[in-house]
Amino acid sequence: MNKVILSFQLIFALKGCLFSQTTFNNTYDFSMGIEGAYSITTVNDGYILVGNGWGNEIGAFFDFKIKYTKLDLDGNILWQNFIGDTAINFFIYPKSTLLSQDGNVIFCGSKQTATISEAHLVKVNSSTGDTIFYSNFNYDDEMYGLQVQELTDGSIIILGYDSNDSFAYLLIKTTAAGEFIWDKRYGSTSEGYPTDFNVVDDTLYIVNGNYLCSPEGYHIRTIDSSGAVISNDYFNDDCVANGLKSSQGGFIGGGAYYPVPPYQTFCYRTDLNGNVLWHYETSIDIDTLEYEQLFPEIIKELPNGDMVVAGYYSSNYLGSYVGLVSKINQEGIPYWERKYTATTDIYDDNIIYDLDFTDDGGIILAGSAFGNEALEGQNFWALKLDSLGCLIPGCDTLDIGVMNWMPDQSNIQIYPNPMSKVGIVILDSPNISSDSNLFYVISDFTGKVIAEENVNPDLIKIEPNRITFQISHTCLTQGIFLLSIYNDSGSLGSVKVMCF
Repeated sequence: MNKVILSFQLIFALKGCLFSQTTFNNTYDFSMGIEGAYSITTVNDGYILVGNGWGNEIGAFFDFKIKYTKLDLDGNILWQNFIGDTAINFFIYPKSTLLSQDGNVIFCGSKQTATISEAHLVKVNSSTGDTIFYSNFNYDDEMYGLQVQELTDGSIIILGYDSNDSFAYLLIKTTAAGEFIWDKRYGSTSEGYPTDFNVVDDTLYIVNGNYLCSPEGYHIRTIDSSGAVISNDYFNDDCVANGLKSSQGGFIGGGAYYPVPPYQTFCYRTDLNGNVLWHYETSIDIDTLEYEQLFPEIIKELPNGDMVVAGYYSSNYLGSYVGLVSKINQEGIPYWERKYTATTDIYDDNIIYDLDFTDDGGIILAGSAFGNEALEGQNFWALKLDSLGCLIPGCDTLDIGVMNWMPDQSNIQIYPNPMSKVGIVILDSPNISSDSNLFYVISDFTGKVIAEENVNPDLIKIEPNRITFQISHTCLTQGIFLLSIYNDSGSLGSVKVMCF
């Protein structure tokens, strides 16, 4: 048949191409142990995951060891290492890893014996995994190091808490070599301890809410590099926690807790004064979950103010968990929300604890999951997604969400719109079968053909009355174009597309 011409104009000038972005979904075992990765950091030639777990590396199998590994950009193991001792438990907590100014990796956690718990700070060589320094801080019997950040002079700030004392959290400052400078305590036991903070121009920003949101309320503290509180603002009409200073002003956070259902808030944003502007609620209805468990663990912000938030939720009556990742804009509107597992076994746990952005524009996530080898038990889990949150171009996820940038009466949706080199097309049509030969035409509104191309069948996802696929085209000029989709039976629909 004669191919009908379709018109389409894109407005995009993004560097790189989605097809060049590496993706993987792997688990990593240490000596047939049982472990989980709690944090991940991107380095110049790969990724470093840090966590803890049981194993045969040293001491008894059930002594907790710190475990860490480096992956190359394709997800292959470059080295594995551990810290352990007989009858001592070493722990790492979520989001506890920092890429230092000299290109190495720093992390904190706690070291526990039968009688005491001490915060520790470790720096390792990112190329070899060798320890550069190990520092230990013992001021009381229940010390925990949760998170670490670096000041411009290389000195280090540890966020921690002491479960036996009346304050909410503590800070420890060290030199760049891990030598103690000071420790300070903040808040009271009515506050929940924060698990995240960030540093902007050597000012620390920390958000924490009332314990279990009882009563509603939260603090936003700014603290200078000497540990002195610059400001402490209290808000008593909402429940938020674990916030970060936003590059767009105000604060963002991965998790907000309500005292009554639905509980499913996944992240929030405040204005410049700290007042909550919106809560983004995941599409998952927590009332449908057997144990009503939803854990929004991490949020990170892109330079334009878009956010990626990740965590996990319970999937069935056994409390098994599924990883959850969402990208939303500054107004709290989702571009997409996707679910991931390491295996197809619905009874396995698949927990995401941390995320980072990658040099190719993608997203790398770390957590714990069961691999395909049953004897290995729970392992480190690394999930590398492209910039659209996909493992495979076109998205092989359990669900696809799309935010429409412009009114569209067509049966076709395209994301992103405006677009650049790559777009994901979702087409609703009853005239679709697995053997359909799809092609598309892009033209301007004078009828001039800009591009005409067959759709790669490997990038097509077929569902009942719906098809999802990827198109690839470079915008040559700015403007509005027409994208039309065809198969052997004729036109399936058209949609306007913008290029910039």
